[in-house]
Amino acid sequence: DLITANIYMLKRGMKTAELADYASQLPDGSFCNKNDVIKLDDGRMLLTFIGARSAEDPTQVLYYAYHDGMAWGQPQIVSDDGTFDSTPSMLKVGDKVVISWADAKRTFTEEDTAKTKLQSLEIAYAVLNTKTGTMGEEIVFTDDTFFNVAPRLSLADNKVYCSYMKRDIEAVTKEDDLLNFEGLYSTMAFVSYDLA
Repeated sequence: DLITANIYMLKRGMKTAELADYASQLPDGSFCNKNDVIKLDDGRMLLTFIGARSAEDPTQVLYYAYHDGMAWGQPQIVSDDGTFDSTPSMLKVGDKVVISWADAKRTFTEEDTAKTKLQSLEIAYAVLNTKTGTMGEEIVFTDDTFFNVAPRLSLADNKVYCSYMKRDIEAVTKEDDLLNFEGLYSTMAFVSYDLA
């Protein structure tokens, strides 16, 4: 169940009752991992998680929510563009939190294969101002047919760096070969930007 799957959150200072209470608020099929919770300077906790858009629309979407020390707030969608989201990453920089994720550049159709879905994934980010509670606009910084996934954020010399995996799966003809890391071009790429 969700409590067992998110045992890492217990190590981040959350009591079992708090986690159980929050788990009951998550949409069915939601999940998060140990990197998706950070503590803010004012003592609140911020969580990102992937969940279904609604009971009627099972598309995976990226949510965020605050814990004020007493209870979890209502989850909000990071960027409500109607497309599939995956593999989020967060980085606290002062009173801002940079959130990056893999985001499909279009909605999927019945004609899509696993390959075309993966080729539609781009890397995006948005900046949350934790003082005002304002989420900035989604900015997409890739636009290609590579399988872009797993962004990770870091800070160096006052610049935010986002590294991510970029895989060329164009030559793949069998679905089982999509996750084969031998014989396919695969590399780590990065972009940097200044929050100032």
